[in-house]
Amino acid sequence: MVIAIIAILAAILLPALRQAKDTAKTAACMSNLKQIGVAGSAYLADNNDFIVPFTRNITYGNWAATPSTRWFHYLEAYTGNYRIFNCPAMASGRVTTSAGGGSRLARDCEVLNAAGENGHPSWVPRGQSEVGWSCCYAYQTTVGGNEIPTVAGTMWKPKKPQTLNALAEAAKIQGNQAVQVMDGVYDAIQAGASYPIEDWQSPWRYIHNRRSVILFLDGRAETATVSELAIVTVNDGSGGASLIYKR
Repeated sequence: MVIAIIAILAAILLPALRQAKDTAKTAACMSNLKQIGVAGSAYLADNNDFIVPFTRNITYGNWAATPSTRWFHYLEAYTGNYRIFNCPAMASGRVTTSAGGGSRLARDCEVLNAAGENGHPSWVPRGQSEVGWSCCYAYQTTVGGNEIPTVAGTMWKPKKPQTLNALAEAAKIQGNQAVQVMDGVYDAIQAGASYPIEDWQSPWRYIHNRRSVILFLDGRAETATVSELAIVTVNDGSGGASLIYKR
């Protein structure tokens, strides 16, 4: 009788506890992105109003040859730690992704604030993850571009908000609706053959009750479902580039 009562109570309480835990992770993720937005604004002020770039690495396909700097490395100078660059739900180990080649947990992409923390191998240094230069958020490359561009076209070069706004308006969208950071890993748009899971529509990105927490170009953070987002081709003089935005 007692066992039956305990089983009934567990069936009632466990879903509520799980929901409370998920709600807490969503709130923490939202807080992370708001802080990242503040850091991005500080970067703008200190860098002649340029948006933080996605990367400085210019040796694509040979990561060991050139030290890489990712967007979160630039912003860590303002945040003081790398922990806010990991969505707690993504870093929990429940999400499986094939990003970067092969199947792995999104947790393997967690950027560390101290070597070997959170149960990761001791050889993983501060500012890196088990897979190298990644964190548990995805940056939209076309928003920030690269510090040293290797691809022709405005979208891949360092740019200012007004440049992106002009390109967005020409595509009949508002620049402040452009996604800058969202749940995921690596790039927000890598839907090619090499990284098919990196498509922005992949269900695993919408980890907060089928919603993704998103930082927009204007610094606001909010959640959105996949149906609330869209993608447009922006004409940047190189045949066009993709840009994710909120409808």
